[in-house]
Amino acid sequence: MGENEKLNKELSGGAGVSCDWSPPDTTDRLGHAEDCANKTSVVMRHRGNFEWDGTETISYKQPDTNWNNVLRRVLLGNQGEPARFHVRYFEIAPGGFTTFERHEHIHFVLVLRGSGCIKLGDTTDAVNPMDVIYVAPNMPHQLGNLSDAPFGFICVVDAERDRPVPMRVENGP
Repeated sequence: MGENEKLNKELSGGAGVSCDWSPPDTTDRLGHAEDCANKTSVVMRHRGNFEWDGTETISYKQPDTNWNNVLRRVLLGNQGEPARFHVRYFEIAPGGFTTFERHEHIHFVLVLRGSGCIKLGDTTDAVNPMDVIYVAPNMPHQLGNLSDAPFGFICVVDAERDRPVPMRVENGP
């Protein structure tokens, strides 16, 4: 019995309900629903190695000396979805770090892989998988990877948000 059949049997309590139904293909080149405003739903399959169908890896920000070795994948929020928030996956390579910055909007961060550190104001804390970070409005913050493995996390922010204000950097996190 294949994995889908096992799941179908488990979900249906053995009654044979199938999860094999597929909606008509209404996806764009990235696999996102073309008409999200009309509440078309989509499942973005995890491909392994912290990559998802329908997403592309993009640079964290414009090239700058205030950050290093950070990649970003937007999971929700760049295809016209009617959500009031954006969900992004960030990955910081060994030795990398985000910009030390502050802004009005809050962050919710869930660490998924590796270990890293978060600088919040003048305090720096180690973070590990499944740790949750709340970054309050206008709190200077920076994430960094001091390990030898990738450090990846989900970051949820308001869809409409202010621009970050870079802070002076003495040293990385």
